[in-house]
Parts: sequence; structure tokens; C-alpha cells
Amino acid sequence: MGVNANLQGNQFVWVPVDQNQVLTLNITSTEDIAEIILTYPEETQTKLSANGKTFHQEIPMTQNGIYSVSVTTTNSSKTIHKRITSLYAQDVEAHFTRVLWKKQNQPDYNSLKELIEDKLGAGKTEEDFLTWIQEQGYTSLSQYLGEEYIYVVGHEKEFEEGYKQQYAAKMLDHNQNLESVNRYGGFYIARYEAGDGTNNAPRTEFTEDTHLLISKKGAYVYNYVGVDTAKTLSSEMYHNNQAVNSQLVTGAGWYRTLNWLIETDNGLTEDDVLINSGNWGNYADSTGNAAINCGDKNINYTTGRSEYWKANNIYDLAGN
Repeated sequence: MGVNANLQGNQFVWVPVDQNQVLTLNITSTEDIAEIILTYPEETQTKLSANGKTFHQEIPMTQNGIYSVSVTTTNSSKTIHKRITSLYAQDVEAHFTRVLWKKQNQPDYNSLKELIEDKLGAGKTEEDFLTWIQEQGYTSLSQYLGEEYIYVVGHEKEFEEGYKQQYAAKMLDHNQNLESVNRYGGFYIARYEAGDGTNNAPRTEFTEDTHLLISKKGAYVYNYVGVDTAKTLSSEMYHNNQAVNSQLVTGAGWYRTLNWLIETDNGLTEDDVLINSGNWGNYADSTGNAAINCGDKNINYTTGRSEYWKANNIYDLAGN
């Protein structure tokens, strides 16, 4: 089957994925090795069997994040860290960086008592609060704090656990693309924001229509659309071509793309990508060249409008 003529000229960017990585441990010591502990990104630990003064093992990595190896000998100990961001199945690390930043800079409440008084009023107890949380549909304080993005001094662990659980679920791709990603070593992402290929005019209201979706420079942005409609439009973009499968980008694909921006030599730092992208995105308070034609007074109706809102040749990832 052929491709709709209006889809000719669509542009995409290849995002590499080194999915089948291993952590290679080569340890040499002047003393007998007493213990080796491997800590995974989600903080589970494994004790590795060691005997003598040398150790070698290759360990498959299944998720992004920081792996820590602690080596203890007769009279000393040492810990090394290795951060992995190039896997696809899970990308908790990208979002968790934002959690740590918030925890350090923007605490919401100085105590659980302060949170309870704010939500329920003075005189309410912690038991009252837990009952109220359950009435809202949450099963625990951790889930509530994580999903509501609320940080409370003294309850850092609950906040972190709830947040990590929430985003770990969203970042999983449920293995629907893993076979393709592993086979080809990556995936394609649209170079431009989704554009309306049917109407040559800006969209001004929510609709449930199914116009043609395109990835071309200068198209009017396909905004004012709900999630379900966006999924349908994305999956039907190439429905007449049996050789191509398209879909709305998954959490795993999105965060792999962000990590790829950090890995490559494009002038962007981790903070630029994960914390404040005002120097390369379209925001009301963008800085530098990104501030040209940005913000509320110059709404970005068309895709790829500024060369300064681009990273790794992908437009409008930030502040779109």
C-alpha cells in the first residue's frame, strides 16, 4: 500500500538506544576481597560472591539510573558509581532528577501537621488525614505525596517512593516496542511538533475530528486535542502502510530522547534539559536567542518556527 501524498516530506529523527548493556566489574586488590555489594537504581542490593584478590563479572542492566558498587577488603572499603541513561524500557532517572531538585529547593510543607491543617483544618489528627487520603482514592501516604507532588519535611522517603512508583509506571512501554528497539538499536521521533495536515489555519477550540497528522515545518500545530484523540491520530498516521507503525510517543521513548540530548555534545547540560530549558525553548521568560518571538504575546501557531527552539535537530521539545 502506498503513502498518502500529504505525508510525503514528513521528517523524523533517529534516537539511538543501546539496550543490551552490561556492567563489567574488573576488581584487583592488594588485599583479599571480603565483600562486594551492587546497589541498583531502585536501591535493591545484591551481594556478589568474591574470593581472593581479583574479581570479574558482567551484569546485565535493565533500567536507567545510578548503579553503585561497594568493595570491602580486610582493611579498607571503596564505592564507585556508574550512571546509565541510554536504556529504553525504564527511564525513572530523568524524572527523579526533577524530584531531587524540588526536594532541595521547593519544600511545600515544613511538617505533616502543617499539611493536615492546610487540607483539613486545625485540630485534625494524622489518623483523620489517612482516612481522608483513602477517601480521595489513595492507598498510602507515599502514593498521595508522590502523585500529588507534595514534599513534606520529615517525610522525604514517602515522597520519593510515591513519586518514583508513579513515574516508573508511566515510563514503562509495556514491552510493546522493545523487540523493534532491540533489533534496530533505536527508534524514530517526529522532527516537528504534530501538525494539522488537513486545515491550513490555526486551531482555536477542542474538537474530536481526525484530521491528517503531519511532521513538517511550517504546519499549524495540532493543538486543542484530548489524549484519546491524540493516540488515535498518531496510530493512524501511516495506517495505509503496512511497513510503518506509528504511535503517540511513550514515556520510555520521551525520556530516552531527553537523556540522548544530555549525552550528546549539543551545548545543553542536564539542568538545561531536565530543570530549566528557557535557553532553548519557547517560554514567556525564555532567555538569550530563545527569547526572540517567544512567550504569550507571540503564540507559536506553526511548527519549527525558530531555529533556537531546537535540540539534536528536533524542534519544539521544550516550551511548546
